[in-house]
Amino acid sequence: MKAISVAPVSERTWLTYTKAVIFVLPAMLAWSFACTWLMPKAKEICEKAGFEPSHLGHSGWIWPATFLLADWGRTILVAAVLALALVELVAPRWWRRRLAIGIGVWVANLAVLFALCVLLTIVLIATAQR
Repeated sequence: MKAISVAPVSERTWLTYTKAVIFVLPAMLAWSFACTWLMPKAKEICEKAGFEPSHLGHSGWIWPATFLLADWGRTILVAAVLALALVELVAPRWWRRRLAIGIGVWVANLAVLFALCVLLTIVLIATAQR
C-alpha cells in the first residue's frame, strides 16, 4: 500500500496579494475617512465638553494609541509594503506567504476596528459629561 503524499496548497503570488488588498481596502477607506472627518470632530467635541481623554485613569493609554495610529498609520503601511517587497526580492518562493499576509490583514482590520470603537467611546463619554 502506497502512502499518498499531499503537497501543500500553493497559491499564486498575485492572487494572494489581490485577496489581501480586497480584504484590507475597506478598513483603509474607513480609517482614512475617520482621520479626515471623525478625528477632528472627536477632538472638537472633547474640547467643547472640557473633557481630556488622557485622564481616564488606567485606560488613559487608549486615546494616545488611537492618535498614534492616526499620525503614523501611513508610515506603518508603507513600511509593511516595503518589508513585503524586500522579502519577495530576497526569497521569492517563501512558503508561508499566505499565512503572513493573512495575519497582516487581520491585524490591520483589528487595529482600525479598535480605533473606531475608541473614537466612538470617547465621544460618548465626552457628551455624557456635558
